[in-house]
Amino acid sequence: MPKGSSGKDSSENIQLEPLSRTSRQNESADTTEDVKAPLRHTRKTCDLGCVCPEEESNKTTDDEKNAVPRMENGEVFPWDNIRLPSFAHPTRYNITMHPNLTTLEFRGRVTIEFYVDEETKFIVFHSKNLTIKEQIVKDGQEEMKIAKLLQYPKREQLYLELEDKFQKRNNYTLFLSFNSTLNSTDFKGFYVSSYITPEKEQRYLATTYFVPTYARMAFPCFDEPQFKAKFKISIYRDRFHISLCNMPVINTEEAGFYLGTNLLRDDFQESVEMSTYLVAFVVCDFERAFELTKRNTSVSVYAAAHMLPQTKYAMITAARIMDYFESFFGIPYPLPKQDLIAIPDFVPVAMENWGLIMFRESFLMYDPQETSTEIKEYMTVLMAHELAHQWFGNLVTMKWWNDIWLNEGAATFLEYKGVNHILPEWGMMDLLILYKTQRALELDALANSHPISVPVENPIDIESIFDAVSYYKGASILYMLEGVLCESVFKRGLNDYLTLHAYGNTETNDLWAVFTKHMKNASVSTELDIKTIMNTWTQQMGFPLVNIIRDGDTITATQKRFLTSPRDDRTNISQPKSPFNYK
Repeated sequence: MPKGSSGKDSSENIQLEPLSRTSRQNESADTTEDVKAPLRHTRKTCDLGCVCPEEESNKTTDDEKNAVPRMENGEVFPWDNIRLPSFAHPTRYNITMHPNLTTLEFRGRVTIEFYVDEETKFIVFHSKNLTIKEQIVKDGQEEMKIAKLLQYPKREQLYLELEDKFQKRNNYTLFLSFNSTLNSTDFKGFYVSSYITPEKEQRYLATTYFVPTYARMAFPCFDEPQFKAKFKISIYRDRFHISLCNMPVINTEEAGFYLGTNLLRDDFQESVEMSTYLVAFVVCDFERAFELTKRNTSVSVYAAAHMLPQTKYAMITAARIMDYFESFFGIPYPLPKQDLIAIPDFVPVAMENWGLIMFRESFLMYDPQETSTEIKEYMTVLMAHELAHQWFGNLVTMKWWNDIWLNEGAATFLEYKGVNHILPEWGMMDLLILYKTQRALELDALANSHPISVPVENPIDIESIFDAVSYYKGASILYMLEGVLCESVFKRGLNDYLTLHAYGNTETNDLWAVFTKHMKNASVSTELDIKTIMNTWTQQMGFPLVNIIRDGDTITATQKRFLTSPRDDRTNISQPKSPFNYK
């Protein structure tokens, strides 16, 4: 039964009690083995760190998309869309989390402030593998009666309906308390990781991985990228651990004792507006080293104590790349700090959480006596990629995942620009052609390639487009466009794009619009606008092969899609247009 009529005066009066610490000394070793064992995951990372497509059998079928949504009791779920309704917009989250690294459970509460565009009896939001303990909706200080709270696990959605109605153009507050276990079967949501000290002691940490649709595994939320909001986060921990978040700690308070252990609560500064997949927090026993940028922004590296000396190269290099991107974009880094943390168990090689970038541990470590030049180059490019995202992807984010290439293609191109600036002797722009463009051409010559921008809705389908086409072809066409416009015009276009859409969401055409504007201002000679030119590269798979045949005084030019296997012409209907003439 809904608990919307609990009669409590305010959500702030509901206290989050510490989770009890259950002794596990008498339990079998199964729990430890579960954490240490290879964890199952469905995302496939390629050798250069991007995520490769899932098998076709994992794709969502038309029958599944069109199926009537039925809950476990057989009743029809009232909301028949995998996407959330657009009439409710979150504006602020106040989140409190308490992960218990002994019981491997967590408990939390979230207060979501949201705005409603139109009169409605219901809202829909996301939750996965969370037990909702209490729910309250308020209009100002007045508590509203909840008629029903329904869950549809297949689509990871919660449907909350009022006895009355949400009024048009009004603000409301939703309070939820919840609990779950730290994920120990894969590296998604709020999960447990561990490492072994030099003394052979296993130590645990709680960390997050939310892209693309896993924030809902840590707290109930509107888990779509266009629903940007501000986040105020508090985390409970013991004295033997620290907590980290996107923003810096502004207050730490005593929070009582349990089983002889003093509990602390860290309160973090409220964030800027950002998407849920960029939220991050960690509870660990790591230590810190830091460097300052030219603008005195702290760039910190966190790692297990015995690994910290090997992070010096990453720390210094990250600060230099930050300086370059601030200059290149013409926009100061928006947050008060930038943390890099080495996570022992991390499926992707890195994740660009705003202000708290996570790396697979091995890719933040550099030992001059042991690390190869190849690995040094790769980890430098990787840092540049994630730092480029702090502007291109975090400050400005795609509206929906079909335009993920706006994040990943741009960051892949910009990673080479960044490293080329601080280490010009490496010749990085030549390596972009070798490592990215050549690989993109190989993959795009396959009949089962896909356009850079492709419609997706289901979380499985979303994961499948985090692949080399989005990353490598996306980077290559931007490098091509820079060559057409010239670097100065291209750079002004990027600055305009980031300034115009700061803290907002965009579509591909928004990027083309600023480039068209600056192309015309610079009097670049062309009869076509950027949208017309570039849509042939983003909305169609493949690339054109132009054949020119001369027969005496006659020249014939023909075009078709290039395929590695020419007989496999199933997708020739998608050949790119390439306007050309011959005089």
